[in-house]
Amino acid sequence: MFREFVRVFSYDIFAKAIAGCSLFLIIRILSPSQYADYSFFWSMSFLSAGFFAASLNKTIVVGYEDLQLADRKGMLLVAQLMIVGLSSALILVLNSASAEFVLGGVTFALGVAGLDFSKALYQRSLNFKAFPLVEVFKNSVILVGLLLLLYKGIDGQRVLLLQGGLGAIAAVVVLTRIRPNFDGFRWRETFRLYKSICRSDYVYLYLYLGIIAVFIQTDVFMLRKLSTDLQLATYSSSYRYYALAVMALESVNNVQLPMLMSAESKGQVQAIFRSHKKMVMAYVPVCLAGAILSPFWIPLIDQGKYPDAPIVFGILSVSAIFSFGWSPLINVLFSEKRFKAICLFAIFGWLINVGLNRVLVPQLGAPGAAIATFSGFLFINGSVFWTAMKVLKGRMDRLAP
Repeated sequence: MFREFVRVFSYDIFAKAIAGCSLFLIIRILSPSQYADYSFFWSMSFLSAGFFAASLNKTIVVGYEDLQLADRKGMLLVAQLMIVGLSSALILVLNSASAEFVLGGVTFALGVAGLDFSKALYQRSLNFKAFPLVEVFKNSVILVGLLLLLYKGIDGQRVLLLQGGLGAIAAVVVLTRIRPNFDGFRWRETFRLYKSICRSDYVYLYLYLGIIAVFIQTDVFMLRKLSTDLQLATYSSSYRYYALAVMALESVNNVQLPMLMSAESKGQVQAIFRSHKKMVMAYVPVCLAGAILSPFWIPLIDQGKYPDAPIVFGILSVSAIFSFGWSPLINVLFSEKRFKAICLFAIFGWLINVGLNRVLVPQLGAPGAAIATFSGFLFINGSVFWTAMKVLKGRMDRLAP
């Protein structure tokens, strides 16, 4: 696993470095009010895209055989894209988005769903050479587009339009190369597929992913309603840095889940978690160093526009450390189909997040939202860790040496 992780992580670093350049441009050029609007509508678009993209990914990786997806994945993709497009448009319209934000948000959501579908196919087949190149390609296209847009003038609406349009084009290019089996869209067959999902424990997987998608955007929504544009922009910029910090966690999960699904001996499972332990030992000091030094490097990026950003990033960095240490064990629960337990943990974690946001955001603004996020994820990750350790022990007892 360690070699595969290093490969995926190396490409992820490259992809995130490219995305970081785009983020640098956006944060420096947009005013706080423009960045607040852009961040809010980006988050509302991702509310739909994140849920359906993640559900596509987990359905393909975990439920490929159970749901007989070999000849149905093309229909699943089309159905998901239709739902993503309609739901993201509805969410944006209900939040009074302009026509440009709606168009940009919908195309962004469709691009995310399409790209995650292609990544899931690579992931399931353990093709860790092609898998990380998808993000590199998408982020490169968007960065070039942003650089060209600078000559035309830039605002939040144009940024989201550009990200959405170019992301969707990147998805079409990648899907054309994969060519998933698709011999026509059959409503009855698609309905039967979703009916089988709803009648099985996979419905709890979908519910869990939906709750997590809402959880991730709860802070943005609360700051929009209970605080100022400056605090929303502060939190959003810090969260983007945090997203770069947790890219290692994404790499671990992307490699670990399909390998756990295919592990057939105690030795293989033990090797997977030995590799994870090595990664934790390397990750913690790097993440702490980034948090400690954030008062120096963050103002270089945002030109001092968001003075609370280092505090927010520090809180989120501590959350990232706990997440990196504990949350990969959720792959044990995924591989053992313990979807009900995962769903229950997510519900309680989200309620903690909402409650603390309601209390802390009016008083503390962005740092309060960061504390709420940290607390909610700490509950989820701690519960997952405790439960997964017991489940893992039972699995090890069943496996051959």
